[in-house]
Parts: sequence; C-alpha cells; structure tokens
Amino acid sequence: MPAKVLITGMANTGKTTLLKPLTNALVIARDGKPFSLELPHVNVPEYKKIGELTDLVNNKLDAYVSELGHMPDTLVFDSVSRIFTDIETNCMNAYSGYDVWSNVNKEMNQFLEYINKAQEIGGLNIVLIAHAVWDEKAGKYIETCKGSFAKIGGFLSTVDYAINIDIKGNKRLITHKGNSLSRTLLDGMPEKEDANNFNLQTYLDKIKAKSSEVTERWSI
Repeated sequence: MPAKVLITGMANTGKTTLLKPLTNALVIARDGKPFSLELPHVNVPEYKKIGELTDLVNNKLDAYVSELGHMPDTLVFDSVSRIFTDIETNCMNAYSGYDVWSNVNKEMNQFLEYINKAQEIGGLNIVLIAHAVWDEKAGKYIETCKGSFAKIGGFLSTVDYAINIDIKGNKRLITHKGNSLSRTLLDGMPEKEDANNFNLQTYLDKIKAKSSEVTERWSI
C-alpha cells in the first residue's frame, strides 16, 4: 500500500519546503499563492464544486503521463486546509441554514473518497498539507477546519502518519510523535528531529516498505 502522510504547521514554518526532495510527484497547489518549487504542479483556479477540482486533478494526471511517460509516484495537495475553506465558502454561497453544512459534509466525503481511491486503486503516495494554529485554551495545535469534520479529528483522522513542523529558536523541528498533530507507526522514529535532517521521499519509501511487509506477513 502506498503511503499517506499529513504535514501540519503554522504559517511560514516551511511545510511546502519539505516537498523539495520528492521524485516523480505532482503537486496540486491551492494555497492562495503561486507554487514556487521546481516540481511538476498545477495552480488551481477557483471552482464551485469538488467534482470540478477532482476532474482537474485527473486531467493533470493525464498531462503528467503525456509529458513524462508514466504516472507520478506521489500526489500532493497543498493545502487541504484551503480546499476545506473552498468547500465551506462554495456551500455558503449556494445553500442556507442546515443545508450549508450538510453539503459541506457531502463535498468533504467526496474529496476524501477521491484521495483514498488515488492511494488504494491508483497506487499513489498521498501527501496532505494542512495549516495549524495554536489553541491557547486547549494548549495544543489544532487544524483550521470546522464543523463535524473538525469534531471527528479533521484530516488527522484520515491518516496513520502525520508530522508537525514548528520553529524553535533558529531551528525548524519535525515532530513525529508526542503532540496533538503527529503520529507514526514506524519503529525507531525520534520524537523530534531537525527539519534539515528529514527527507520526505525517504520517509514515504519507509512507510510503503512497512505497509508491504505487514501485508505480506499478516494479511489473511
């Protein structure tokens, strides 16, 4: 099974910079600014329904194959926080009352189903980038999504692997475990490490290898 990883962090902590080592990746950039790394990408324009976004992704996957002769190994959404905001805004413009959040949930479920199929059927690693904020009352980092999706755990609830990036002094630190927006199933991972020593491509490869090992040994 390919990897699926959530990357969270506050603004200007270097979430997108972690994508630099990726090979054979396609970045779906929807973050309010043009994507700036030297990686294949598409800057997503405005859209009204999540189906329009997934159709665009499918078209760009086809374009990737036409240009490079093969499918990408990894599909990145930068950022899923902005995509959630798009869904919320579009539903508020199209509906009223209870229908707003009912349709937000429908659109989110459609988006998550697309991601899962891209991973499970399409064979793609998935990287989700999400914005985080510090919640003073709760004393922890939280995602910026709202409503019932936030209550069930947001994008964190959809992954087994999540890293949080933060700045302490003059260092960018990756947290693998030990805070509210981090989790890993890999043995031997440190609680924290310097972001300069972290390679996202290597991390995805390790997750994929572990998944294959578990499937081979334990699948009945």
